[in-house]
Amino acid sequence: MPFRSFIYKVAEDGQDLLADVHFTESSHNNENKAIVLVFHAGGYTLGSRTLVPAATLRSLCARGFVVVSVDYRLCPHVSIWEGPMADARDALQWARNALPGLLKKDAGVDIDGEKVMVFGQSSGATLALLLGGLPNPPRAIAALYGAAYFADSVWSTPSPGAAMMPVVDRDFADKVYSEPPTSHAEFQTTQYLAPGQMPVPDLSKPRDAWMVLGFKEGNHLAKCVKDGNFERVDPATYFREEFPPTIFATGTADHFIDPDCSRRMYEELRRLRVSTKLVTVEGGDHGFDFGIDEEDANFQSGVVPVLEFLEEYVNS
Repeated sequence: MPFRSFIYKVAEDGQDLLADVHFTESSHNNENKAIVLVFHAGGYTLGSRTLVPAATLRSLCARGFVVVSVDYRLCPHVSIWEGPMADARDALQWARNALPGLLKKDAGVDIDGEKVMVFGQSSGATLALLLGGLPNPPRAIAALYGAAYFADSVWSTPSPGAAMMPVVDRDFADKVYSEPPTSHAEFQTTQYLAPGQMPVPDLSKPRDAWMVLGFKEGNHLAKCVKDGNFERVDPATYFREEFPPTIFATGTADHFIDPDCSRRMYEELRRLRVSTKLVTVEGGDHGFDFGIDEEDANFQSGVVPVLEFLEEYVNS
């Protein structure tokens, strides 16, 4: 499947932030394609634009979307607000205003900058939801096992999902601060343990160890927020009647982000009369859509409804 890579932003620290733009050969026609802007998972600390499940990527493109997966600056060298969130806003603006001309010139593909949906998993889902609070938000949002309600005590207590992970040496983890800032911290293929689960951190790396230590101690979110202003990076802060159509998907056995978080967001938007839907994957864990193909039951029950929801709002 063809793709092109572009620099969508040069950050204040000089980093080139990259976007991979995926499309199919059939995209070379006169129809203006809608865009799905994807934000990867990784606790604001790990991952990159390549961390998009292959089956999801293929299926989005097969349905006629042009998929734009982006890097964003990673914590702890920046806060969520100054790094991931600022980059997400700029990626949306770039996809709307600059990408149509670039992709037409480079690949002969026509896209409509007014038809931008956003899609994210875990921390990427939280970024996608935060864009719903902008004055000119995306057309629709897909949030898979995302987080919100950051005033709740659950975000300052040890994560049950990290309890089974090995003990982390603090001095080793803090070596991440001596590393250069980055916008991509790749997972290795050996970190994929089983279908339907997120890649596991590599504890031989300070960055991975730093994140796991934060989850174990219950202060990971606070260390990524930095200034204590949880409200401005909490999607629930921005829920209102004008919020874009939003679909949530979560596994019923998610050990890292309680499925009730997605359910609570869904119920709040529903009370506000926002077009919204909740999809639950029975027995699905955090990352239920990773490492599976299109025929997998989790894909059929948890991903296909998300794709159909986005299709529904292409021309709304």
